[in-house]
Amino acid sequence: MGSLKRMIIVVAAALAATTAAKAADLPDPIIPAPEFIPEEVGGGWYLRGDIGVDFFTDPSVVYNNALTFSMEKLQPAVMVGVGAGYEFNKWIRADLTADWRGTDFSGKTLCGGCVGTQFTQENAELSIFTGMANIYLQAGKFHGFTPYVGGGIGLAHLRLHEYVGHNPNGTSNTFRDENKTNFAWNLTAGASYDVWENLAIDANYRYLNFGDVNSGVDPNGFLPGNVAFDDLTAHEIRVGLRYYLN
Repeated sequence: MGSLKRMIIVVAAALAATTAAKAADLPDPIIPAPEFIPEEVGGGWYLRGDIGVDFFTDPSVVYNNALTFSMEKLQPAVMVGVGAGYEFNKWIRADLTADWRGTDFSGKTLCGGCVGTQFTQENAELSIFTGMANIYLQAGKFHGFTPYVGGGIGLAHLRLHEYVGHNPNGTSNTFRDENKTNFAWNLTAGASYDVWENLAIDANYRYLNFGDVNSGVDPNGFLPGNVAFDDLTAHEIRVGLRYYLN
């Protein structure tokens, strides 16, 4: 019985040694490498087109650096614009925009050659072209909506033309057309909505500062000086489309 027991122990030890040797010969297990998922950089290049309405604040208007106007007003103006930009990621994008709007001016001032206290009726047309470089900070995407805030700087080219002052006695005075280019800036807040993969509707509010502009002088030489317009600003509501090229 003792010999049988020793034989079983010897056989078990031999089997264990053989199993260990075979296990040592097996190759190392293959662990698959983690899948590489590239991070989305952003929406890429896009084109934009916009329409809107400008509501101008009442400008400060002075004739010949002395005579102030009353009831001065710039009418609401239609704005049209185009632009191109790049969306760096879901948080930041930037674009260049070119916009045009035209408005009518009306105001009154004292009639210097009239008997008693009487007022002239002043009218003119103002055209404004702006070119802006803008940057926007986006708040992420929520069910297709992307809120954002931003701002921009650039140039505003102002053309004051068709200036006529009508006097109470039936006469009138005109001033030469004048152009001026100023530094301009804007502040923006809005939101976009993804209509399709490459198309988004964009609605936003802009506050714009256009600078100032002066009229030319009276071509007939009857009046000295010119008419100066300061504090030309507007509240702008605009709606447009952004089309992504990628």
